[in-house]
Amino acid sequence: MIEAFWGRGYATESAGAMCRWALAQPGVTAVEAETAPDNAASIRVLAKLGFQPTGTLGEEGPRFLLKKSPDTPLLSHHVRQYAVSELNNISTEVPQC
Repeated sequence: MIEAFWGRGYATESAGAMCRWALAQPGVTAVEAETAPDNAASIRVLAKLGFQPTGTLGEEGPRFLLKKSPDTPLLSHHVRQYAVSELNNISTEVPQC
């Protein structure tokens, strides 16, 4: 995001919308995120949305999990890999109005 727009809530708003959409999909029970450990702003966004640290590290840094409900079990690596492969198949083309 362009620095002039930092601190206005746009990241929280857009990430929140993506999480609501993802959790509304059939079979989706949680959303996982990771951020650079020194990116305090991104960590605050995740906290505002209800993400909890998992205590594990990914390629970019600490991982966080937003569960649909408190009794949702943690995702297994195989489920996570399937979710990533499915996301790669989603069209990012924006329809023209």
